[in-house]
Amino acid sequence: MSATGKDSTAQHARQQSEALQRSTGEWYCTSSHHYTRAEATTWRGRRICQPCKTRLQALRKKAIR
Repeated sequence: MSATGKDSTAQHARQQSEALQRSTGEWYCTSSHHYTRAEATTWRGRRICQPCKTRLQALRKKAIR
């Protein structure tokens, strides 16, 4: 398969994923690898849900102490 075919396959998969997110309201949290409807936020360049960000912030504060 050529590089062009790979790009079109990835683009098609991305379009399907975006359509699914619009229809269900769920999206993929890259922090703990789950689907959620929670508010999206950014943590170190990744799109994660607010509960995961809160958990990560608490773990970080605990590690610093």
